[in-house]
Amino acid sequence: MKALRIILVLLIAAMMPCCTQNNGHIGPLFGSWHLESMTCDGEIKPQPEGTDTYWSFQGQVLNVLLVETMYESLFYIATWERENDCLALDFTHSSDSHEPGTGFYRAPYWMGFPENEILRVDIRKLNGSEMILDWTSAEGQKYVYNFKKTW
Repeated sequence: MKALRIILVLLIAAMMPCCTQNNGHIGPLFGSWHLESMTCDGEIKPQPEGTDTYWSFQGQVLNVLLVETMYESLFYIATWERENDCLALDFTHSSDSHEPGTGFYRAPYWMGFPENEILRVDIRKLNGSEMILDWTSAEGQKYVYNFKKTW
């Protein structure tokens, strides 16, 4: 009986690592990223005072979290697709209670993103610990975002 319990525990433990990435392996994007810095036309663009920004990728979903305090935060949801070194971020979703691109489907405004659009950003660097993204606005402003992997 004890041997059966041990085998059962080992089987369950062996299956646990298989559940870490729903919807398949998405490569180095998977996980959570902390926004270390962002610039606009080479000048540092500060985040809202006293906040931190995190992006988390899983499956085709991107969660953007603006942490204000230990107990307060705002979150935004998008879907994403990657083609080579380009990410398409879709902030145009809607629900019964939210018009397209509003509420938690809104683009993170403090990052300079336009509202209610599918934004295409270029991946300049992506490895297991660092991600650098950039894009140019319709007005010709160049934004650069530096992220560090948290998990």
